[in-house]
Amino acid sequence: MKKILVSLLVVGFMIGFLSVPKTHANLINNAGFETGDLTGWISTGVVGVYGTVSRPAPPYGPPYYFTVSPYEGNYMAELRGDYDAALKQTFNLASAGPVNISFKYNLFAYDFPSVEDGPDYFLVLDGGTLLNVSINDPVGLPVTTTNWQPFVWSGNLSAGPHTLQFYLETHTPGAPNQAAWAYVDAVSVAVPEPGILILLGISMASVVGLRRWWKD
Repeated sequence: MKKILVSLLVVGFMIGFLSVPKTHANLINNAGFETGDLTGWISTGVVGVYGTVSRPAPPYGPPYYFTVSPYEGNYMAELRGDYDAALKQTFNLASAGPVNISFKYNLFAYDFPSVEDGPDYFLVLDGGTLLNVSINDPVGLPVTTTNWQPFVWSGNLSAGPHTLQFYLETHTPGAPNQAAWAYVDAVSVAVPEPGILILLGISMASVVGLRRWWKD
C-alpha cells in the first residue's frame, strides 16, 4: 500500500511540474511587431510591418500572385531583398548564462535560377552567423516559398549588450525581373525564469524524500 501511495505521489509531482507553463522573459522589444510598426528595431533598406499582404511577381504586376499572413498575431516584419534589407535590435543580459533564441521566417523568391545564386537570408548574432538560408527560383511563375519555418538556437552568452540582426540580400541586385521577400515573426531571446528552476528543485527534493520515507 505504501509503495502504491509513493508511486502516485511521484507521478503527481511530475505531472504538476510538466503542466506548469515554462514562462520565459523575452528580452526583445516589440518581438511580434504587434505595435504595427518597427518600434524597438533599427532597419536599413526596405523594411516594413504588415498584416496579411499580397505581393506581385514582377514584371507581371496585378493581379497579385502570392499572399502571406503573419505566423501569429496581427503583424509581421517584411524585408525586401532587392534592396538588401536588414533588421536588428540590441538586447542586454544582466548576467552571463544560457539564452534561447527563436523566431519564425518565411522566404519568397522570384526568378533566381540556381546558376545565378539566389538570395540569401541570414541571422547574425554579434557578427557571427547563426542561420544562412539560400533560396532559388526557376524563371517564370510560380514564386518559390519556404512557408513558415521555425528557428531555435540555445547557447551561453556573456553579460552585457548583444545584437541580433536579420539580413536578406540578393546576389544580382538591379535585375529587372528578380525579387525576394523575407518575413519574420515571433522573435524571442529568452532566459529561464528563476521560478522554474526553484520549482524543479523542490520537485526533485520531494521525490528523493518520498523514496527515503518508503525505504524506512
